Parts: sequence; structure tokens; C-alpha cells
Amino acid sequence: MTSAKNPAPYPHSDEVWSYTNDTIRLLALSVVQMKSILTDGGESVSELTDSFIHIAHNLNKLTDPENPYETNPEDITEIQEKIQQGIVAFQFYDRISQRLDHVSNSLNQLSHIISDPEKREQQETWENLQIGIKRKYTMESERVVFDKIMDGESIENALEAYKVYSRIHEHSHKDDDDIELF
Repeated sequence: MTSAKNPAPYPHSDEVWSYTNDTIRLLALSVVQMKSILTDGGESVSELTDSFIHIAHNLNKLTDPENPYETNPEDITEIQEKIQQGIVAFQFYDRISQRLDHVSNSLNQLSHIISDPEKREQQETWENLQIGIKRKYTMESERVVFDKIMDGESIENALEAYKVYSRIHEHSHKDDDDIELF
């Protein structure tokens, strides 16, 4: 068995290691992930709704036989932009699926450890679980949240760090014209 101190990769101050503390941290991590997914998902749905309403409105104007409308290149460009925004919003669902899969797998692994009295008392098992969870993350935002929670930050602080990271990341890619179709 490893020392009574916490695992080296994720120091949690000077507290004595216990599987209860690690369980609480991993459950908190799942809460942060779920809350961030719900927030991001709501924003994506709002953007999709706005895009489709705008597209439908402009297409109705362009195709209304009773009110002939002269096609304006700006209208077509606006429709194309809204379609691109819609595609980006749809791509977001792929990221949501990945993140939900990570939460699901982590909770599944956690339940296996907790249900085995021998494993749940071994600090090395918990260290390996934490390292394995972090390695599976493909998005930097997940790693940011993971590090915050493993360092003993509150759910609120981890969510705030996620929001800050997301705002910075979003602004750096806002002008990206490349759309990757899935």
C-alpha cells in the first residue's frame, strides 16, 4: 500500500488519504462536467433555433409568390452564415456525446472500485483511476476542470474556471471560417 499522503499527481494539501475523499472529488468532477454540458447544450440549442428561424424567415421572403422579392446578395450571404452557425452548433453535439461518455465511464469505474472492499481501500487503485480518467480527456476544458477538482477546488470554482477557459477558447476560434462536416 502507498503512503498515507495523497497521490503525487494530485496533491490535496496535507489531508490523510481516504477513498471517501477521492470518491467525493470524483463525484464533484462529474457534477461539474454535467453542469457544463447542460449549459453548453442550452446555448447550442438556442443558437440552432435562432439560425433556423432566421433561415426560414429569409427563405419565406425569397420564395413568397404573392410578394415578389428581389434577391439581394446580402440576404443570400446572411442565409449562408446562419447555415454555417447551425452546422457548428450541430458539431457541438459530438463534443457533448464525448463528454457524456467520459462522465459515464468514470462513474462506472468508480462504482466498480467502491463495490469491491479490497480495491476501495487501496490508494494505488484510486491514483490509477484518476490518472486514467485524465488521460481519456480529449478536450483541454475537461483537463482544466479535472485539475481544479483534484486540487480540492469547489464545484463552483471549477465551473467558473471552465467558463473562463471556454470564453477565451471561444473568442480565439470565433473567426474561424473552416467548417468541418461530420
